[in-house]
Amino acid sequence: MEASFMNDSGFVIAAKCAPEAHILSAVHESGLQGVEIYLNGHWLDGVHEIIDLGQNFPLRYALHAPTDTFRPRELAKLASGLQAEIVVFHDVLWEDEWAVVRDTFAPLPTRVCVEYVSQVS
Repeated sequence: MEASFMNDSGFVIAAKCAPEAHILSAVHESGLQGVEIYLNGHWLDGVHEIIDLGQNFPLRYALHAPTDTFRPRELAKLASGLQAEIVVFHDVLWEDEWAVVRDTFAPLPTRVCVEYVSQVS
């Protein structure tokens, strides 16, 4: 099955939130099927705790990469642990960053999305 936030009807309604137990619990209890977890460098320090937390909820996961740090290897560990379908990056500008993202996520079924690509002239 191809990773997607779509079901047979074409849509899955998801929430965007912090990786906190009370929020994920509320998302699950509301009946939503998916969540995009936004992250920062501090939260990536606790990858294993987020994985343990996320495994308590039968949700489909997407991850929003931190904008305050570039740590794709930790993000890939989190994506793998949560079976995240999508990871979203902002402004990956440098060729070496693109190569790291490509190489890090190539073995995973997680799709990579880049928002807000800047035009460099």
